[in-house]
Amino acid sequence: MGRLRGLLLLRHFIGALYSLERAETLGVKDRSGRSLPETYGAELQGVARALAVGTGVTEGGWLAGYYLNSAMYRVAALVDRLAKLLHPDVAKPKTRSARAFPEAKDLIDDVDKMKHNVAGILDGRKVTFDEALASAEGVGAVLYTVLSSA
Repeated sequence: MGRLRGLLLLRHFIGALYSLERAETLGVKDRSGRSLPETYGAELQGVARALAVGTGVTEGGWLAGYYLNSAMYRVAALVDRLAKLLHPDVAKPKTRSARAFPEAKDLIDDVDKMKHNVAGILDGRKVTFDEALASAEGVGAVLYTVLSSA
């Protein structure tokens, strides 16, 4: 793997860590196994209004969830990319990722739901913040090994 590819993986990982830090700082709520809160519609309207008038959003549950989702997308992408490096002989992406990072299965399932299901994860997440963080730690350890050997 070339230096540039390694830097791109590292950049993606740093983005995941930043998103996890922001989610935690903003007080992300555990939604594993639960649907969205009753107040979500009103909060989403408030976010849309703030963005429309240019005041932005600096706090709240929506922003915390946004950062957690961002971290999950980034970790899932890194799982896929690193699994390709570790198991190039395995054709199916899900099999490759499961072999390389079994601890990230629920995170990958949630990201796939967000990407491919019309309802996304409206019925609740499988993954808690702590599980997302643990998946990021596992990816970080493998990434360190890959970058150190390059």
